[in-house]
Parts: sequence; C-alpha cells; structure tokens
Amino acid sequence: MRVGRTRDDKGKDFGGRPSSRYSAWVRWIHLGIGLGTLAIVSGLAWLAVATRGCGRTKNGVDSEKEASQWPAPEASLHAPIIRAARGMTKIRLFVDPGHGAEGNTGNLSCFCEKEQDFTLDLAKDMGTYLQQTGRFEVMLSRGVGEVVSYPDRVSASERWKAHVFLSLHSDVRGRHESWTLNDGRTCPRSESAPGFSVLFSDEGGLATQRHILAQSLAKRMSQAGFLAYLGEQYSMYEADPQVQGVFADRHPLDKRIFVLRQPSMPSILVETHNAWDPREVRRWDERHTRTVFFQVVEATLIDFMTARPGELSSEKDKKASLPEADDAGGR
Repeated sequence: MRVGRTRDDKGKDFGGRPSSRYSAWVRWIHLGIGLGTLAIVSGLAWLAVATRGCGRTKNGVDSEKEASQWPAPEASLHAPIIRAARGMTKIRLFVDPGHGAEGNTGNLSCFCEKEQDFTLDLAKDMGTYLQQTGRFEVMLSRGVGEVVSYPDRVSASERWKAHVFLSLHSDVRGRHESWTLNDGRTCPRSESAPGFSVLFSDEGGLATQRHILAQSLAKRMSQAGFLAYLGEQYSMYEADPQVQGVFADRHPLDKRIFVLRQPSMPSILVETHNAWDPREVRRWDERHTRTVFFQVVEATLIDFMTARPGELSSEKDKKASLPEADDAGGR
C-alpha cells in the first residue's frame, strides 16, 4: 500500500517541495510589494513635479531659471572675445554722460540718485578702462560740475574728430510706487521692466552705420548676459525687427534726440538699465558689471571700425541736411 505524503507547518511536504497553496501566497506577496514600491516611486515623482510647478511664475518660467537671469544677484556676466589687429589706429571715442545740461538732470533712481550723476560716474570709469587698453582715445562731453548744452557737445566731438559718439543713460519704465530709504528719503521704485536698450536715428546719410553699430552693441550685450528690454513701455521708439533691445527714434521731428541725429560721426545712445529697479541699480554699481560692459563696448567698436577700412576719421562730409531739433530733445 502506498502511503500519501503529509505536509509540515511551513507548507512543505516532507519531501522538501513547497505546496501549491504556499507558492501562490508567496507570488501574491511579491506582487503586492512590487506594486507598493511602484506607487511610492510614482508619488515621489509627482510631488517633485508639483513642487516645481508651484515655483513657476505667471509666464511659466521656472523660478530657478528666473533666479539665474539678469538682474538677479546670481546672474552671471561673460566677457566677450576681443580681436584687435596689430598696428590698428587708436579709436577716438567721444563719451557723452547723458543729461547735465541746463535744467536737465535726468531721472531720479530708486535710491534718489540723479541720472546725470550716474552717467558721469559710469563715463569716467569707461574712459579710464578703455584708455588703459591702449586701443582708444576717449573724450568726455562734460566733467564734474559742468553744465554743457547738446549743441556744444556735438561741436566738441567734431572738433576733436571723434570716430564714434556714444551717449550713456539710464532709463525709467513701468508703473512705479514709492519706498522710503533708511535715511528717510522717498524714491520711486519699479521692478516691472528691467533691461537695456540701444537707441539710434535712421535719418540721413549715417543711418545705416548707426543701425549696424546699435545692432552690434545690443547683440554683444545680450551675449554677455545683460537683459534686452523689449519695448513694452515705449511709444516714441520703434523696435528693431532683427535684434532685441534696439530701437529707432520716433519722436516728432522737432523733438528727436539731438545727439543721435546731429553728430557727423556714427552715434548711438545706450539706456543701460531701469533706474527704478533696485536690482539693476545694485548690479550696475558692481565693478564686474561695469567691466564687462566696457569690454563689450571695446569689442563692438573694434569690430565696427575694423569693418570700415580707411574710415578712421570724422564723417563730417557725410552729414545729411536734417531739420533742426530742439536742444531739449538731446537727452
């Protein structure tokens, strides 16, 4: 008579093999563990995405990405590559610290600094830097305490036979509010429209050269890490369709910017930043920010003048006959 096998308390028969009922339970346990692990991993992944989504701005830009872009303190700036030919004639750059004319001090920044003071400080730093490169001669349109009219500035640049006329400014844009500084002064503030802009005049015989110069500088500023303003608040300037941050003057003819249309050499105007934005003002007080900007100007002008062989001289003979502009439009 054949005796049937019996099972121990672990679900194995006395021959050592798992019973079919025990094997089924093990499989179900393993399946449950696998599904539980998958659910945990999926939940963590969803939480990461949801958390990141909570940090998005209304425009869909990640807060992390926004924090690394100008004018955030963490935003980095990169010096351009500068290629200068040996034996190149020094470039004569006429730097115009904007405003500082009679009754014209310019805007008031978020720290209650007058624009004419900021532009003069920046122009002096630029002149020192560029002359130390050995590739430039620099003349400023005005000095400390000087009040100089716009026609006198243009005349001085022509007598000096400048190659390029560069006017430095800060801008004010956006809907502002007031805030009080630690010293009790109340100043305007707005963080809604940061960035630089480069203005030019498309009138007369120098229009093409001004346009090329404006585009070249704006491109290099963007490549260096500066933010280009797109012109949402501008009504008197026309945005360039090719390069962000470049604008043609569209004021009424008798109010167009004097220093853009009257000089006999290529001229442009740089609005370095929004002076109502404390983030930008702080960045433009940094030595590194200014140095990168000066390097951008250096590289731009070297490329611009190298592309114009035989023209390292004043463009007075190319000056077009233009309607006279009111001196008040000189910026």
